[in-house]
Parts: sequence; structure tokens; C-alpha cells
Amino acid sequence: MQDAQNWRELLGRIIKDPQEKRRIANALGVSTVTLGRWVSGESNPRRQNVRHLLHAIPEYRKQFLDVMQKTTGRFFTDVVDEEHGEAEIPSNVYEHILNVHCNMPKALHFNTLCDVILRHAVEQLDPHRLGIEITIMQCMRPPEGQKEVRSLREIMARGTPPWDRGLGRRTAFLGSESLAGYVVHTGRSLAIPNRNTSHFFPATWVEGEESAIAYPIMQSARVAGCLLCSSSQPDFFQAGFRQGIVQRYAELLSIAFAEDEFYELDAIELGRMPLPQIQQDYLVDFRARVTKAMVKYKVNVTEAEQIVWRELEAELLEMQCAQRESL
Repeated sequence: MQDAQNWRELLGRIIKDPQEKRRIANALGVSTVTLGRWVSGESNPRRQNVRHLLHAIPEYRKQFLDVMQKTTGRFFTDVVDEEHGEAEIPSNVYEHILNVHCNMPKALHFNTLCDVILRHAVEQLDPHRLGIEITIMQCMRPPEGQKEVRSLREIMARGTPPWDRGLGRRTAFLGSESLAGYVVHTGRSLAIPNRNTSHFFPATWVEGEESAIAYPIMQSARVAGCLLCSSSQPDFFQAGFRQGIVQRYAELLSIAFAEDEFYELDAIELGRMPLPQIQQDYLVDFRARVTKAMVKYKVNVTEAEQIVWRELEAELLEMQCAQRESL
């Protein structure tokens, strides 16, 4: 068949045969009239329709993908990615991460390694900058004398618009009310294809977030936290290759954490945390509290930060508990 200029023209040529038109319509579960509207430009197929179409016409599959790749717009970019996507991390990325792991000074090791891993993950998961945020949630170290992990804290995030601004300065606590909390508690990954179906699982959604996935950061059946990914696109994480990519990067993150930062699953006893926007009133004076803690306890800045994080965790858990009791 002569090269078509776009996918509508190609489809129009294929369905000129009435018998083939009926066969394709039946395979997609649509009417022949709908196929005609797609060709004329009166309407557009849904993503699922395009996927089914590619399977219904295997002899034209490559040609369809080629013309789709030339078509501008997020819709076809997403479909083409799903057809061509690979779940493996490129070897040069592994080399870069291992080089950082082996050569970075101890004081810079954790933050630098996490930053490198997140940047590669963003680039691989969202090359067309459709809108993604990838966050590392870490188990809060229990206070001395206690064994239970009561919350998770956001320690680093990277993303593409609309979530690329201010991520380095942001932090928040999550608990049993969240997707991250569920995944850390169970030690199993979970993808929520669409926020409209999230009522089956705990989740805290932010503006613009349409789908999400979380994968636990594990070592020897113990958990240190999770890799939490959000997309502005519905069904973004339904593609198996994207779930595989998230898994690989979560596994890579396990080398960033120290041995004593992993906890047995039966030690995960998460409480409920207030919504992130409510937490900001408590977090706004974090630096001032750290300075006071340094003077009061005669400790360095790193030790003072840990003291203040634990104080904030306790205050937020207590506030949420008091609110529930008042209902």
C-alpha cells in the first residue's frame, strides 16, 4: 500500500473493503459508522480503541505506528510509547549510578545517588514531558525505645511540568491513608490506573494527578520506604513496561539506604496523617526549630533535623488522632 500522510488516510484505505470494514468494527466493538467518523475527522478513537486496532490489523501495524509517530499530540505519543516501550534500564544508566555509588564521598552519597536515580527515572518514564512526579518516601526512624514505624516522610522528588517547580524544597508526611503507606505496609507494589477508581485503595490525590503507582524499596524482605510515581495522564501506569521501569528504579534505590534504615514488615504500624496542605502550617518554621534544637540539645545540624522531624511526626499524628476522636 502506498505511503499514507496520516493515520486517518491509512485507515480509510484499509476500510474501503466493506467486508474488512465490518471485521475491524466487530474486533473493536464499534460500529462501521464510527470507523467512518474517525477517517473523516469527525471524532477520535479512545486509546483502548487504538490499541485494539493495532492488534486487529497486524499486517499494517508497523505502518500505523510509523505514521502515528509522525503525528503531533500527546494522544498518539502515549500509544506509540506503549507499543515500543522497554522495561529495562539502559546499561549506561547502570554504569552512571554505580559510578556515583562507588566514588561519591559518604557525606554526599545518599542525596547525590537518589538525585541521579530520580533524574534518570523521570527521563525514561516521561521522555515527552506529559507530566510526571517521582518521589522517594522513607520510613521515619522510630524514637529510641520504640520499634514501630509510624509514618513515611518525603525526602526527595523530581518531575516534569506541572510538577517540576519547588520539588526540592518540599516535604510531607504520609501514613496509612496513602498509596505509599499501603505499599510499604504490605511490601507489595500497587498501581491505580485512574483516580476515579481510587476508592478501592487508600490514596491522597493532588491537583492534576490522574494515575499513580508505588513500589516498595526492599532488601532481604525488609522495607525502607517506596518509590511513588504520579502522572497527569489517566491509565499511564497500566502499561506493563512502565510498571517494570518503576520496579527497576525502586530496586536500584535500595543501594542508597543504610542497613539500619530497613525494617521488618511487621514493624510497620502507620498512623493516619493530615492532608499535605494542612501539614505546611507545621513545617513552615522547620529551620527555626532546627536552630533551637541545636542550641538546646548541643547537637550538630543533622542530629537536630532528626529531632525536629520526630517532633513534627508526633505532633501531626496527635493532631489527626484528636480530630478523629472529636468526630
